[in-house]
Amino acid sequence: MYVEQQVNAFEMVVDLEIAVDIKMEYRSESSVLITAKEIESAIRKLMLDSKEEKNGIRKKMKELKDKSRKALLEGGTTYCFLESLINEFKDHSSNWRS
Repeated sequence: MYVEQQVNAFEMVVDLEIAVDIKMEYRSESSVLITAKEIESAIRKLMLDSKEEKNGIRKKMKELKDKSRKALLEGGTTYCFLESLINEFKDHSSNWRS
């Protein structure tokens, strides 16, 4: 049902390094339970990580936030793509009515 959550979690923890791994056991039939201590430890790591490391998670998230905001500004990649998509819809709409 929520298969993409496994992929997203793996990508955020391993590839992008913008999340903290609590457990990488995702099988639905798994009987693995996560303790409050493990959750607390992960939250503390997340909170302390960015203050101690120059390339901490918070810094990486800020960089991603800045990049995504730039993409939405006029001339940015997302802005240009959406503008192109809207123009294509307009062109097809006018051709369809004719």
